[in-house]
This record gives sequence, structure tokens and C-alpha cells, in this order.
Amino acid sequence: MMSNMAQAKTKKAQGKPKRTTATKKTQPVAVADEPKKKLFERRQRVTEAERQAAKSGYTKLPAAYKLLGRACKLLGQHWKLFGGVLLVYALLNVLLVGVAGAGSLQQSKNTLEQAAHGGLSNLSVGFTLFSSLIGSDSSSNANGGAYQTMLLLLISVAFIWALRQVYAGHVVRIRDAFYSGVYPVVPFILILLVIGLQLLPIAIGGVLYGTMVGGGITVGVFEQIVALAIFLALAAWSLYMLCASILALYIVTLPDMAPMKALKSARQLVRFRRWIVLRKLLFLPLALIVIVAVIVIPFALFVAPLATLSFFVLSVLAVGVLHSYLYALYRELL
Repeated sequence: MMSNMAQAKTKKAQGKPKRTTATKKTQPVAVADEPKKKLFERRQRVTEAERQAAKSGYTKLPAAYKLLGRACKLLGQHWKLFGGVLLVYALLNVLLVGVAGAGSLQQSKNTLEQAAHGGLSNLSVGFTLFSSLIGSDSSSNANGGAYQTMLLLLISVAFIWALRQVYAGHVVRIRDAFYSGVYPVVPFILILLVIGLQLLPIAIGGVLYGTMVGGGITVGVFEQIVALAIFLALAAWSLYMLCASILALYIVTLPDMAPMKALKSARQLVRFRRWIVLRKLLFLPLALIVIVAVIVIPFALFVAPLATLSFFVLSVLAVGVLHSYLYALYRELL
């Protein structure tokens, strides 16, 4: 019996192979699961280390004033091309839209000067006149606003096309910008519609804040702070989205570029640096307003007709500076 038990143990030991390191099999990697794994990793929250690693791969953007200087320098070097495009825009604006006369501005100036004895200074009069020029409607007919919008769209796509050709080193003529450059106007308009939707939060926040404060709903200081915080949060949301969509206006003018693809590419450009880009975007309108105000306000105080004319000319030039600056920023992000 002991012999039978020994034989059974021997057979059991022989039937069970020994585990060694050499015989241990490794699990193969499923190649088909790789896309799912990458998709899952993209959806995970980005850690601070990954954020810093991504930022280190970006080139440092130049200061906003340097970008503005480069934009103006480029316009000066190719003044015949860009000046001709803007001249066509100005002439069409005068013919189709019209320019407001200086009569209303002179009347406003006389009224404000009479009220100056009540405490208004000359500087405040100048700022008030300048504000009236910015908010005035220069259209001389009922369709002036539609014509002005249409002209601005056409001149924008033509100007962006001319900028792209100049940066590429191509020699182009003024008529080429209008013959060959206006084809992406429909995708350009679609991006503008997206921008309009992204402006809804700040518009809603402004209406809510005006209703709550102006309507007497918020009486205490704490309630006013809450209302202001809601407005600032909605405004930040709009600005956060806009800093990518504005750049999509320049991407969508590329050949065979769809609007959704342009928006996706713009989001990739500003990834991890939206607030840096936003600061540079906010710098431009502030700088343009200051420059135009320094030039126009003295005219408004002393020669009202020249104030209206100079404001119109500077507004046309501002369109060129705007696109040149934003296109330079777009190229720096590439």
C-alpha cells in the first residue's frame, strides 16, 4: 500500500510541470486597443507636468507692441498693394455708404461748449465728441449698414489673401486681391456666425447686469458684487472661446479649408496659451483707440470738419492694421 501511494505521488509530480522564468509567457499587446487607449488618455485631465511639457514645446510669442510694429512695418514696405486695396474700400464706402458730415459734430461741440461753463473741461468735451464719432452711424441711406457690412467682408478676405501672398514672397497686384482673394467669403461668414454665437454669453451677462443694477433688483453691496461676478464669468467664457475663433478667420481662408476644420485647428494653436493670446488680442483695440483718439480729439476741439475726415481715414487704415496684426499673431502661433 505504501508502494502504491509513492507511485501516485510520483505520477502527480511528473504531470505538473515546474514553473520557471523561461517558460512563463507574457501577454501580447492588443494593437487594436491602441486607438481606444489614446482616446481615453486625451480625455483624461491634463496634469501640470504635461501642461508644462506642452508649453515648453511652444516658441515664446513676441510682445504685443512688437507685433504691432511688425504689422505696420509690413504695410509700409508694401504700401502700394495694401494702400490700393484700402483705397478701393474707402471709395466704395463713400459711394455706397457715405460719410457723415461735420454739421452734427459741430452742433454737438457748440452744445457741449455752452455746458462747459457748468463744469465741463475742454478735454471732456473732446472725449465726448470722439465717443460720438465712434458710435455714430455714417450711413446716408437705409441700406448703408448692409452695404458697409458687405464691403467689410469683401475687403477682409481680399486683404488676408494679399497678406498671405506677401508672406509667401509672391508679387501680386491690387486687382489680384479682388479677383483671386474673395473666394472664401462664405466660409469666412460661417466663422463669423460662430463668433456671433460665442458673443451671446457676454451679451446676456450685460443685459442681466443692467437689469439687476439699473432696475433696482440688487440693493445691497453683496448683491451688486454677485451680479458683477456673474457678468464677469459670462464675459470670460465668451472671451475664452473668441481667442480661438478669431484666429479661425485666417485659417479658413486657406484653399479647401472647411469651417469646422479651421475652428479645430485654431483651438490646437491656442491650446495651453489662450490667456496669453487673449492679452495680445485685447491690446490691439485699446492701442488703436488711443492712437485714433490722440489724432482726432485735437481736430474735434478746433476744426470739426477735419475731425470727421480724419476719423474716416483712420478707420479705413485701422482695418488694414487690424488684419496685419492678427495675421502676424497667427503666424507666430504656427
